[in-house]
Amino acid sequence: MDNCLAFGKDSCGGKYEAFARENCARYCGYCKGDPTPAPACENKKTDCEKYPKSTCSDPRYKQWANDNCYYYCRLCTPEQLRIKDSQLTTVPPASNPTPAPPCRDLASNCQQYEKSTCTDQKYRGWAETNCNKYCGFCSDGSSSGKQVIH
Repeated sequence: MDNCLAFGKDSCGGKYEAFARENCARYCGYCKGDPTPAPACENKKTDCEKYPKSTCSDPRYKQWANDNCYYYCRLCTPEQLRIKDSQLTTVPPASNPTPAPPCRDLASNCQQYEKSTCTDQKYRGWAETNCNKYCGFCSDGSSSGKQVIH
C-alpha cells in the first residue's frame, strides 16, 4: 500500500495490527530480513515551525505535513529523534524573552461553535489552534474580563 505513512504509526498495532501486517508490513516494521532504512529525519520545507502542530494530524493537511515536515511532525524513529533533538537543542538567551503570539482566531467562524467546543477534549487541540481568542485561551491585553479556560 502506497499511503501507509498517511495512517501514522498508531495504525501499526492494536486493533489495526492485522490490517497493518497485510497492507503496511514494511512501514510498520513487520517485514522479515533486512529492514528498509528509515527515511531521513528532516523537513523538506524550511518553515514547518510556522504551522500549528495540529497540521500534522488534521486529515486535511496530514499527508502534506508528513511529506514536507517529517521531523517537525515527529515521524522519525526514536533514535533519529534523539540524535536530531540533541543536535538542535539550544538554550535561549535569558535577556530576550519571546513575546507571546498575537491573541487571535485563525478560523473566521469560531462564534458559530458552542463554547463547549473549547473544553471538550476531542476538540480542545483544534480549538486552541483555531479559536484561541474566542475560547479565551489567550489575552489580547485589553481588560475584556474574559477568563482563560483550562
